[in-house]
Amino acid sequence: MKCLSQHLLVLSVSCLISIAANAAHPLVTDDTQTQGSNGNQIELNIDWTKDAGQRARTSALTYTRGLNDTTDVFLNIPNTWKAPDSSNSGLNDLGLGVKWRFFDQKGISLGLKPEWTLATGDENRGLGNGKDSYALTFIAEIETKPLVWIINLNQRENRYKQPTDQENMRRTIRQLSVGAIASINEQLNLVFDLGQADAEDRAINKKPRFGIIGMIYAVNEDLDLDIGYKKGLNAIETDQQWGVGVTWRFR
Repeated sequence: MKCLSQHLLVLSVSCLISIAANAAHPLVTDDTQTQGSNGNQIELNIDWTKDAGQRARTSALTYTRGLNDTTDVFLNIPNTWKAPDSSNSGLNDLGLGVKWRFFDQKGISLGLKPEWTLATGDENRGLGNGKDSYALTFIAEIETKPLVWIINLNQRENRYKQPTDQENMRRTIRQLSVGAIASINEQLNLVFDLGQADAEDRAINKKPRFGIIGMIYAVNEDLDLDIGYKKGLNAIETDQQWGVGVTWRFR
């Protein structure tokens, strides 16, 4: 049972990294903003997770390229540095995706983000699913100064290679999250996030729920630093997570 709980923790953290890819760390909820034509962005974040006395440390490196004013493509490279079992450390499943803002008028913008998760992680060590997976996120952003509200509806189709994962893990995961960005001044933003999702474990019908609070500090127009704290709001969700990140934009 302990081995299974460790395996589920690593898979859950890996799934969270995938879902959060291309969102403004420490948020899970993504906004509709894009990099613009020929714009580039590199994000690096590190998160420390604790659940039921078990600890894990993960990181994600995301490169985003603006194809035009409304469309980005991105590559997400997640990694588990420290898991409950040291043998469960290594590269997770890579993610490729597109973000397209298809509507933008009067402070309201809408977007879609399809993603493809490649089976690059070792499923025998809980670092991936063993098969490619897919996801689609609907994004809504509403500006009501000084707050910007963002809403995500996400559906992920996880495909598993291991028979035990096929039996124990839920294939379709639906997630709803709502975030807010509060502008304190030109350099400092406070961020908040609430969300819930289907449990990955088929035996659990209750939905894990989480809350996030953090801040993003703009060193200049091209460089951001961030810090955040994620707390599980029920016993099903991972108990707590701290994270820091850096974002660099360039042309």
